[in-house]
Amino acid sequence: METRTLGHGRLAVLSLFTILGLCGCDDGYTIHSLYQATPGTSSVPDVTGLWQSSDPGWHDTVLQIAAEDYDVGHCRVADIRILDMRSIEDDAVVGDEICFVPIAGHTIMQVRGTGEARLYQHFLVKIDQDSITTCGSIWGQLMTLNRHHPTQFSMEGLEYTIRSSPFSGNEMIITSPTDELRAYLEVHLPNIARTCDEEDEEGQHWARLERLTPARPAEKAADSSPSP
Repeated sequence: METRTLGHGRLAVLSLFTILGLCGCDDGYTIHSLYQATPGTSSVPDVTGLWQSSDPGWHDTVLQIAAEDYDVGHCRVADIRILDMRSIEDDAVVGDEICFVPIAGHTIMQVRGTGEARLYQHFLVKIDQDSITTCGSIWGQLMTLNRHHPTQFSMEGLEYTIRSSPFSGNEMIITSPTDELRAYLEVHLPNIARTCDEEDEEGQHWARLERLTPARPAEKAADSSPSP
């Protein structure tokens, strides 16, 4: 039985950052995907289910990733939304595809947004069967670090515009094509990840989401051998 109440809707633009405990900071999007066609399956397990922050202060929101089938592909079609535990009306759809892109020894979680502008958000993550640990938005982190360390965290090589947002600080819209995005991150992502490990005061830190629902069992590949 549904126990949540109806309430006033919150702005969906903050939703994904809210569940990560990172709202109120800078935000960034790309108009092109980071993903390039890759054979085989991803090392990231199936992530369908409900996820909640390990920080009790963020237990009023839950991340839901819903998909019909078990999926360990590099890109997965899914209904990605934030559930507000206090109000049905405040639930927000934040994406319809999730990809896991390995770059420079790290894993990037890419979420494709819904709506007319199909923008992509990117999060530095560490994922296992029972947890998603993230250092938040890569581009938001970069903007923050660039303000404090402009030489060390240069944005040279990216094509972008920055606009002021009344909801989440500044927004960076990056128009660079896929190959230029990947080339930039191959060089700069290790330094961004290092600031997460060191909990740089100007940057973000690792935050953990824990699985609330049991993981789907791995599906066995169908036997393709001929019948006797």
